Amino acid sequence: MATLHFTDKDDDCTVDATLGDTICFDLPENGTTPYAWTVISVTPPILELTNSSFNLPNEARIGGGGRREFLFAVVQPGYAHLELHLRPRWEANEPPAARFRLTVHVH
Repeated sequence: MATLHFTDKDDDCTVDATLGDTICFDLPENGTTPYAWTVISVTPPILELTNSSFNLPNEARIGGGGRREFLFAVVQPGYAHLELHLRPRWEANEPPAARFRLTVHVH
C-alpha cells in the first residue's frame, strides 16, 4: 500500500493505483478568501474520501495562502473519475475559478 501524491500540475492525468493505496491531492487555497476546493464528483465505491484539511505553511503570514489536502482510500478495482472545483462556498452554480480532474485506474 502506497500513498500517491498529486498537485494542481497533475490536472487531467490518468494514473494507476493499487487496491489499498491512498491518494492525496494537495491544492493551493487561501483561507482568507471565499474560494475553497470542493469535491464535485468521485466514482464510488472505487474511491472513498477519508479526510479534507487546510494546512498553512510554517512561514504563514496574515492573508497568506495555504494548501487544501484531500485524502481518498482506494477501496475497489476499476476506473474512477474525480473532479474538484475552486469556487466561492456559497456559489455552487457558478463556473469555477479553477478545476482539477483525475482518472484513476485501480488494479
